[in-house]
Amino acid sequence: MMYYIMPPPIPLFLLKSSRQEAEKTFISLGLFEMLDLLLYEVKGGNNPEIFIRVNSQLQIESTIKQPELYQNTILNNVHKRHKISVAMLTYLFNNQVGTDEFWNYIEDYFLGKVPQEVLESV
Repeated sequence: MMYYIMPPPIPLFLLKSSRQEAEKTFISLGLFEMLDLLLYEVKGGNNPEIFIRVNSQLQIESTIKQPELYQNTILNNVHKRHKISVAMLTYLFNNQVGTDEFWNYIEDYFLGKVPQEVLESV
């Protein structure tokens, strides 16, 4: 049986007056949690709190030292799907397809069938 000893939480206080800084912090925390590098908890109300658990200090340090090497497959996939969506809409409107054909393309798109011409343009 393995037991993990958790270090005590490190308090982090974000001022409401610095909304942009708070947003950056929450984006960073979300990315690190998505990568299973840490867990965090936010407590609001009269005494708002955030609890963070770092899973791998080594991975965080390497990301900080060489941020250009950082890769996030979830974000990369979202970006790729966005590019395909834009290409699909461009294809539909540039080719001026009829109503029935338009809706057939849309239905196929949502079923995962994208015209080869659209995929090649991405």
